Amino acid sequence: VDELLTNFDEMDEMFEGYHGIEAKLTKRFTKGNFFFGYTAGRNKGSTATGDRNNPNALINEVGNTGFDSPHQIRGGGSYLMPYDIQFSGAIRSATGLPLSRNWSVGRSVVPNLTQVTQSVQVLPRGEVRLDRFDILDLRFSKVFRVKGTTFEGIADLFNVLNTNATTGEVQTIGSSLGVPSEIVDARMIRLGVQLRF
Repeated sequence: VDELLTNFDEMDEMFEGYHGIEAKLTKRFTKGNFFFGYTAGRNKGSTATGDRNNPNALINEVGNTGFDSPHQIRGGGSYLMPYDIQFSGAIRSATGLPLSRNWSVGRSVVPNLTQVTQSVQVLPRGEVRLDRFDILDLRFSKVFRVKGTTFEGIADLFNVLNTNATTGEVQTIGSSLGVPSEIVDARMIRLGVQLRF
């Protein structure tokens, strides 16, 4: 008896995985340092959920998975300013995350449907994406020393550009499609003191 065991042809593209390239530049100098990085990549695979024996769950199942962001730029550094004030910052700019477009089909659309509803992906995940977002954070700090005790005053500024990029939205086709469900937190200032003794 001759037996041949093979995988489905779809398996080759279904679990493609992550492919990417990253470049990083770091520079140190007397009063500080600087870094810059760029990443290009993609993460593709199966996005199907639920019963894989249901052919409807396999429609447009191959797409971008996880936190796939094709282009990401990161930069930052620190510098010792006059009066020993330490300045540091970081910026990140990235392509928006992939979205799905799901259609919830019910018996009003397909009268002979054996289930109450069936969710179908009308596009592969990643054909539609969130908008690019840019985040800039800054920090100013100064150290004071009094009789062996160290005080460090800190001022953090988060989301300096006050970016209001959407980080989540409704993905089911209907009247609420595209309505934001989550956005980047607004600009915020945090003041603090660290005490070391």
